[in-house]
Formats: sequence, structure tokens, C-alpha cells
Amino acid sequence: MVASPLWGAKYSISLICPYYGFNLTCGSTDFQAEVQGCEPSKPTCKLQDQVSFRSPTKLQAAVRENDTVLLEWEVQNTGWVTTTTTLVLTDEKKNELTNIELSYKDTRVTVQGLAKDQLYNVTFKPDAPNLSHVPTFTFSLNIMKWSDAVTTDEDPIEGFGAFVGDVSLSARILWNGTLKVSWEQAVAGGIGWETIDTGNNITTAEPTDGSTNIMEIEMSAQTYSLTLGNSDDDLDVQNMTVDGNEVGFMWLFEQLYIENFYWIEIICNFGNISIKCGSKTIFTEKPLYLSELNERIMVYTSVEDGAGWAEQENNCRQGAGNLVSLATDIENGLLEPVVGGRNTKDEEYWLGLNMCLDNTGDLWSDGSLWSHSRLPRVNAQLSGVSCCIKAVKLDNTFTWLGETCDALLPAICEFKP
Repeated sequence: MVASPLWGAKYSISLICPYYGFNLTCGSTDFQAEVQGCEPSKPTCKLQDQVSFRSPTKLQAAVRENDTVLLEWEVQNTGWVTTTTTLVLTDEKKNELTNIELSYKDTRVTVQGLAKDQLYNVTFKPDAPNLSHVPTFTFSLNIMKWSDAVTTDEDPIEGFGAFVGDVSLSARILWNGTLKVSWEQAVAGGIGWETIDTGNNITTAEPTDGSTNIMEIEMSAQTYSLTLGNSDDDLDVQNMTVDGNEVGFMWLFEQLYIENFYWIEIICNFGNISIKCGSKTIFTEKPLYLSELNERIMVYTSVEDGAGWAEQENNCRQGAGNLVSLATDIENGLLEPVVGGRNTKDEEYWLGLNMCLDNTGDLWSDGSLWSHSRLPRVNAQLSGVSCCIKAVKLDNTFTWLGETCDALLPAICEFKP
């Protein structure tokens, strides 16, 4: 399995069969890495059938000299990769101002000619020929005056900063009836200068060469405003303001409804400037299975979206759980019929077991001892590369096999509320 394949690239696969000391080529094939997927706007298009491209994350912006703005970002580890991506910059009226072709290796770019104290949109468009519905990734770009972003009695800072309206907002429902919300710290970057004393007058004009010292400035949001709503009850809206040093909040519910939508919105406040910097809608699905094991309630949920082992483990941990640990034959026997009876085409999923060199291999990811195994004695597909463990349905029963840790597989999370 190839993680993050290059769109449109031609791949060659050869199968080598060892035979009495000889490595024989048993077969080979060539293919072009392109798929059609389904149209996301159609109701019948399931998320796992859509074409997913690697998206930019943690996008940061900073005003620099000569009316330029520096954009920097990271990229996700999973998803299709395109040789080039087009960056499009538009103003509030959707007029295209800049069109830049980026390499898949690029993680920074400088744009010019942006007006101060304005709002723009930055859109990343993967260049995927032969695909009719290419997803795009759009972020708001705000150019602000430092004087508007400071509310202290100190001398005002002159200059301008830039902020991308996205703080990677994440929201998870915990099975103890708590909503866990987290985000990245909101930081605006730019330049500033000292006010120029010209005798009786104080000027705040942009400095000319040699008139003053220009300095780079970073400013964090002073506060965050959070709003939580229930899609089935317009009156059930909660508001909360938290300090700018916080990057998370726990909402406690008196009553949490299953199979209901909740929405969260976050506003980043820089002094007198308030910018919407994230929103999220979550659905409280029924669990895959509930059981009582060793006098403790166990909750199992299914994650149908494919991701690598570490990413799926992190997804489970964000909900205060782990990838499923089938530590005993009893637990395996309870869960296997439920998983096998799911209405899904997926017949394999990640387990919370990792036998790679940087892991001990004798503990599940939740810390329980590995004492029960369904790894075959022969051809368990374990190696230094394929050292993460998955469950695979073969001949109507599940066995365990090694897999490359970047393979995009669904998962089952286990919670102990």
C-alpha cells in the first residue's frame, strides 16, 4: 500500500517469489495513479469514496517590508499529492489578485501588493488533471493595524500585521458527557516602527529609509470567544470567553443527546479586532458496541475514514481513548461478531499494537499487556517497515497481520468512561 501517492504518476509493481535460493519474478504490472471517486455534493457520495488531497495546515502570515506578506504552512501526512498546486489570492469582492504555481515541496511563498487593513482569501487548488471535482482549501487573510489590535494604555504600536483566520479548531465528544474543544494559538505577524517625534507634531506615517528602526512583531490574540449550539434547539446556545493563553476548553453537559448535531464557533480577538477563526460541526453517533469487561464499561466506536496508524491512535486519544486493544480472547470474541456484521466494505482496521523498533511490542497503546494474539505463525507480514498491526477478515474470520504504518486504514477506538 502506497501512502500519499503522486497524482498522475506511473507506478510499477513486481512480485518476487523466493524459490530454493532463487528470487523469481512471478508477475509485474504498471498503472497510472488516478481515480475518479464520487461527487462530494451528491447525497450518495460517502466520505470514504471521495478523493482526498493532502491539505495545508497551520497556515501563518506575516507582513514584511515593501508591501509584501509572507505565508508559511505545513502539510498533512496523508492524502493524494499533486506535482503542483495553484495558490489564488482574492479580495472581498472575489476579484483575483494573484495566481502562483507552487511545487509540492513548497511550504512558503511571498505575495505582493496587498492593501493595508483589508480582508483577503487564500485558496490552494491541487492541480489534478482528469478529475472533474477537485477539492480546494480556502483561508481568510486579515491585514490589521497594530494600533487597533492593542488595548493597553501604553504607547501605540505603529505598523501592520497579518493573520490567517484558522486555528485548527478541533472538537470531540467524550463518553463521560463532556465536549473537548482545542485549537492552536492565534498569532499575527508583521512589522512595526516607533512613532517619529518631529517637535510639536507626532506623525504615524510609514517610515522612510533612515527615519526610524523597523522591527518584526508577533502578537497573540488577547481572548477567544466560543459559541456552542445544538442544531435541534435554536435557544440552546452557550457563550464563553477564555484568555488568550488558553488553547482548549472543556464543556460539561447536563444532558448530552445521542444522534444530534452540535456546532462550535471560535472568534479570535486582537484588541478591537475580532476575526472568525474556526468553526466545527460534530455529530454524536451511536457507539459501535457497548460491553462490560472486568466490572468496567467499555465503549467502542468506528472510524471509517482511512489514516495511518499514528494518526488514528491520535484521533482516538483526542476523545480520551486509544486504538482498540484486544488484550484477551474474551474481548476479541465479544467484538469480532459486531465488527464483522458492520454494513461496510472495509474488512480490515488498525489495532492498538505497534511492533516497530521505537515501540516495545509487548504492550497495547492503552498500556495493557499483550497476552493474546492472532498473528499467524507463518507469513505474518511483519518486517521493519510493516510493523503496525491490523485485523483482516479472511475466510469469514479475523486474523492479524503486519502493515506499513502509513497505510490508510479505518480504525476502531476504545474508550473507558
